[in-house]
Amino acid sequence: MTQHCLSIRQPWASLVAYGEHTEFRTWDTSYQGQLIICATAKKVTIEGDIFPHGVAIAVVEMTGTRKVKDGYEWIFENTRQIVPVPVKGRQRIFTIPDIKLEYLDDDDDHVEVFQEMFSSAE
Repeated sequence: MTQHCLSIRQPWASLVAYGEHTEFRTWDTSYQGQLIICATAKKVTIEGDIFPHGVAIAVVEMTGTRKVKDGYEWIFENTRQIVPVPVKGRQRIFTIPDIKLEYLDDDDDHVEVFQEMFSSAE
């Protein structure tokens, strides 16, 4: 089995993981279903916080797209943060072999978990 993924740059990837950002793309897709949100590999630091990079951070339900002026708004529902898992991102929607997804509790934060897991590797 495979899983579908989408790479998004930080800080937007984390905003999607928090359910606070809608993704916009210049291209449309007919894909609907579970989509793993991956933060791209570029290291981003904002106000001293290192944002997750090179990892999967959330799972969303992709329910469709909507045409907007300069592209397409991607409609995500049922957003859930996961324990960050290393994933080599790619362009467009891509597939990876099945990975075990560990969902975070509502009071946990993927940014803090990433910092705890990978701070010694930075």
